[in-house]
Amino acid sequence: MVSRPAPRSGACFQSPKMHLMHIIGIVGTAKNTGKTTTLAALIREAGRRRERIGVTGIGYDGEEIDTVTGLPKPRLLLQPGTIVATSERCLLTTSAEYTVIKRTETHTALGAVIIVEILKAGLMVLAGPNTKRLLQGLIAELEGMNLAALFVDGSLNRIAATAVVDTMVFSTGASRTVDLSFLAEEARAIISVFKGKNYDLASSPLGIALHDASGVLVKHLAMRSLFDADDARSAVESMTVPPASMVIPNMVSLQALEYMTERLRAQPHAPMAIIVNDPTIALLAGEPIAVRRWMDSAAGHGMSIGYRHAIRAAAMTVNPFYPCQHDHAFMPAYIDKDSLLHAVSAAVDVPVYNIMDEGAASALYELLLL
Repeated sequence: MVSRPAPRSGACFQSPKMHLMHIIGIVGTAKNTGKTTTLAALIREAGRRRERIGVTGIGYDGEEIDTVTGLPKPRLLLQPGTIVATSERCLLTTSAEYTVIKRTETHTALGAVIIVEILKAGLMVLAGPNTKRLLQGLIAELEGMNLAALFVDGSLNRIAATAVVDTMVFSTGASRTVDLSFLAEEARAIISVFKGKNYDLASSPLGIALHDASGVLVKHLAMRSLFDADDARSAVESMTVPPASMVIPNMVSLQALEYMTERLRAQPHAPMAIIVNDPTIALLAGEPIAVRRWMDSAAGHGMSIGYRHAIRAAAMTVNPFYPCQHDHAFMPAYIDKDSLLHAVSAAVDVPVYNIMDEGAASALYELLLL
């Protein structure tokens, strides 16, 4: 926890070739599904390869003891040369030695977000920007530091803040549920949501934008911060002819999407795309499995969902651990790791790893930084 002058660039780590920094979100589907373990493995792999990376987190994470179960949680062991953005109170408890690079204007409940460089390996808690806008600002601060990648620790219930990443890895496992069929179906749903087509259409600050098949704006419709069933009803009633695309700039509800499908399926129309900003908006519309079912239903009626900002869902990791309640305490328990890996792998068309398996961290790291 000693702050020292920063070493000269390249003193500890190789500098990557000059390229755009990869921005990678590690997202857990529930607590204890292995995202921190996955992130820790990727940090170790970067250290083994002597590549310079950055790390931050959405909100507060990395605590030593799980606040619900009381079981130990994996903490992040940060390697020398790693650039970390975390809140100042987190720096008071770290065992790492670091030098301060910059105190940012971003504040969390734990103080200002500080950008530091690790000089001597140690454990640290991450508590970084908790909104999309603040994360964008942090990325701008880090872009000139010649990092191979910035890893963002996130979760499904905070996924909107990670919408600025270009790649995501999802972690799932027995802590979500021990029902393998549910885990497989939810994994399939999450990955499916990220397969939507990318559209180069601008959103409108005035609200919903309707475009014809040539991409020409034909109508504006006002809306509130959430596109709900009332907005959907107004939109459908305003359409003399269903447009080729409908750009919605804000959050949407699954009920609104279902209403539009129900109303428009009886009308003859050319294929129509509902375009939101990015896949996280679609994923937050409802439970992932329900959203995927709507996507399947909509496709059968000539409707689809698309995105203005594509995000690659690159891989999934699985964790057989779950906290099992016994009397008034939680005990560690496990399902069969091979059965879990097989069930999820069979459900999705992206690589799936048990990050604790030999070679898994290396394979995932190479996949993410291609």
